[in-house]
Amino acid sequence: MTARRLPDQTDGSRREIAASISEDLRALVLVLTRLFECETDDGEALAHILNAKFAAERGLILSERLSEIADAPTAAVRTH
Repeated sequence: MTARRLPDQTDGSRREIAASISEDLRALVLVLTRLFECETDDGEALAHILNAKFAAERGLILSERLSEIADAPTAAVRTH
């Protein structure tokens, strides 16, 4: 696994940060999917892997939404 440089922490890099999180979560989902597909008799371990996979998938969806929001022009956000 290659080391990656973290994006700069400026206002202009919000999208880069969200994209980086999405990329990491996407990789995690793939790893957990492969682990779940391995043959094992340990049902408890499989349940933990599956729960972690679902959590990573939710995180991926949220980080993609965050990335879309980061692309939006900065303006007052209305709550209603």
